[in-house]
Amino acid sequence: MRTVSEMLGVPVNYYVEVDFKGFEQIVDVLGGVDLYVEQNMSYEDPYAD
Repeated sequence: MRTVSEMLGVPVNYYVEVDFKGFEQIVDVLGGVDLYVEQNMSYEDPYAD
């Protein structure tokens, strides 16, 4: 934790460990993540219905 503390410039007294599913749920509870893409994107999935 010393490396993280030094990088952020603040003490890290506590932390929590979650798996990826837990991380997804935390992001959802906090309102998700907005992505702003400057260019139009197109993706065609040959296996989609």
